[in-house]
Amino acid sequence: MSSQQSFTVQDPHETDPYEQQFSLGVQYESAPNYLLEVGYAGTKGTHLIGSVGVNQPLLASVSSPVNGITTNTVENASLRVPFQGLSPTTGVSEFISGFDSTYHSLQVSLTKRFSHGFQFTSAYTFGKVLDDLGTGSGVFLSSGGVSGDQHDLSQAKGPADFDRKNRLVFSAIWQLPKTTLASSFARVVANGWEVAGLLTLQSGLPLTITDSAAATIYAGNSRAQFAPGMSAADAVLSGPVTGRLNEYFNTSAFTSAPPIGDGTGFGNSGRGILRGPDQRNFDFALMRRFRISKLGEAGDLEFRAESFNLTNTPSFGNPGTDRAAPSSFGVITSTSINPRILQLALKVSF
Repeated sequence: MSSQQSFTVQDPHETDPYEQQFSLGVQYESAPNYLLEVGYAGTKGTHLIGSVGVNQPLLASVSSPVNGITTNTVENASLRVPFQGLSPTTGVSEFISGFDSTYHSLQVSLTKRFSHGFQFTSAYTFGKVLDDLGTGSGVFLSSGGVSGDQHDLSQAKGPADFDRKNRLVFSAIWQLPKTTLASSFARVVANGWEVAGLLTLQSGLPLTITDSAAATIYAGNSRAQFAPGMSAADAVLSGPVTGRLNEYFNTSAFTSAPPIGDGTGFGNSGRGILRGPDQRNFDFALMRRFRISKLGEAGDLEFRAESFNLTNTPSFGNPGTDRAAPSSFGVITSTSINPRILQLALKVSF
């Protein structure tokens, strides 16, 4: 028997968390108004605070009984816990300072300062963030707990939920050249225009393949089990995302978790072993300012025509990752950014 009560406790031996940051960079002016920067940046978080479920059921045997229990069944999970009378796993959540994180990145940027009516900034980052307590399962002083086996924090080590392996951002503004050959009316219409663009390309987010039907013998949560002879490499499928909407990754690379008693144990796949769809987006704007002398020295009218996702390129959301939900497992049903949006705007300044 177990009650509906739960407790949150603090480790009396908790250590203060701290973060270390380190970076090294060089700058080079390759040509007038052009600046190239190449650098390394890293961060290490130590003794980060998160919660674990310390009431996870133990495995019993004849040689090592648990509270007098010698067999492992789904029914007796509440009797195999360290603290009887409280719910298995989630009945006692303890905040500990046993987590850490690391971030390493190569960062390259090229900037052109404004000259001849044109400027741009481009930045590329190749990096990786590793941690053992994701944002979706409980972080610093938040509810929830580490995924998988609560007695083995190392098994939850993997790419952070927000990790982007590659990210490129390019933005530019260009004042279109003025013409002096046309009529005065044509010059008024054609001159003074500016265009601006923002291009974003980035890798997909990490995917952790879960199995809500696994770890029943522990009354906990679990990642999925690899099929015999399979690994993360076998789960990767190639080709355009549009051709993989109904099976983004190889779902047959995963199988049922190993049986324990009349239930199942933890799956052996790691955290963040796959990547979701990448994202590509280009925003564009056309602008023109008209002088309005009656509004004073600073008076002008600004016209803007803007397009978000100008090319109407679809960026898809992540697929379903729970093996126990076969209808959605590996299936993409949403997009992560809006389709093309057009808008017009007028702004008066005085």
